[in-house]
Amino acid sequence: DGKGLKQMAVGAGDYFALVPMDNSQWCRCPACQAQLTKGAVRGKGQFSNDSASDYVFRFVNRVAREIAKSHPTKKLAVLGYATYCYPPTAEPLEPNVDVSLCLHARGWYSAAIRDNDLAILREWRTTGLPLSLWMYYCFPALSAVQGNYRVFPPFFGHEIVKQNPIFLKAGVQGMFYEPSYLAGSQQSPLLDQVEFYVTWRLADNPDLDGNRLIAEFFDRYYGAAARPMRAFYETAEKAFWDP
Repeated sequence: DGKGLKQMAVGAGDYFALVPMDNSQWCRCPACQAQLTKGAVRGKGQFSNDSASDYVFRFVNRVAREIAKSHPTKKLAVLGYATYCYPPTAEPLEPNVDVSLCLHARGWYSAAIRDNDLAILREWRTTGLPLSLWMYYCFPALSAVQGNYRVFPPFFGHEIVKQNPIFLKAGVQGMFYEPSYLAGSQQSPLLDQVEFYVTWRLADNPDLDGNRLIAEFFDRYYGAAARPMRAFYETAEKAFWDP
């Protein structure tokens, strides 16, 4: 309404973000606890599951219905994240909600994580809601920072080339990635330069040859050192991607 955003609030254009804090410390009152499932059904054993999906998205719907009355042209931006990564089963989400799915693209060397992410993507696709992605490019570097150890170079440019058609086919309309971290929890592009280049070039034009983009990056970035630097990158990438 032109009054500005309150501290910690996020909003731009026609969207206002409605996302819980980054934890599972839900209200302990009987009414709230009754809305939480006793453990995950979809994504059981995975970080991304459905144990709080009905709880969180029931609240989202309550807000969305009021927003539709007072601001019919505006929308809520929400995440499908962690314990509410799957769509709700208790009730469908309101049409004025857009969802950004938190996926482990860099962790797809694990078949279990990959298959769960793909299941999440398939289920949300059936809702007909506009979908975007929040990509965990931050791991494993963030885990290394938190655990105070040095991370193996987590390169995966060629895997991005394989993943992009999957997201395109699923109708994904937008993408955000959380970059790698350095010491002091500083986000940095230094571990992700090839990945960033390939991601955005293919997002802009999915008809480009992704493998050629990788070769182009090394030729234009490293010049005379392109061949040995690309050889190092691909050697590290192969090792990282093979558990």
